[in-house]
Amino acid sequence: MKLERVKLPSSIRSIEAFLFYDCRSLVSVDIPQSVASVGGHAFQNCLMLESVVLPESVTEIRDYTFLSNRSLRSFDMSSIASIGDWAFYDCRTFDTVSLPAVRSIGVKGFQACSKLRFVHMPFVESLGSESFANCGSLVDVGIPSSTTYIGQKAFANCTGLTSVSLPSNTTT
Repeated sequence: MKLERVKLPSSIRSIEAFLFYDCRSLVSVDIPQSVASVGGHAFQNCLMLESVVLPESVTEIRDYTFLSNRSLRSFDMSSIASIGDWAFYDCRTFDTVSLPAVRSIGVKGFQACSKLRFVHMPFVESLGSESFANCGSLVDVGIPSSTTYIGQKAFANCTGLTSVSLPSNTTT
């Protein structure tokens, strides 16, 4: 039996770590407003997962949560303030990522998102090491004045990158 669609009941308060780990046929998950947290690795290796809408009560994407989700095209991150290490590593189909509330992106948070071209992160304060490394399609990054730390190799091997604007208060 291949698990393709899941509708979680409104009695669920959290999605525990590894809950849907390696569910390679999972295409969609209906997550109720009652969910306040999603554990690390919860959707790792869900190769067919295309879209995720998390309730506004979820403000953190933990380590490895969506690692290697190669079909994930859209993701509403409007309420997310923190993105953990390796959270979206190898999510190859992202084109544009808007992070309107994100303050920190962990180590390798978006590394190897090979089709990622644009990133909007107006309030980010910290970019972990290799956070956007190997994003070969990335063309333009605007680093806001709120950014005070950029880790090593944050944009390593971003061969399409033509412009990066850095504020004067940034340290590496």
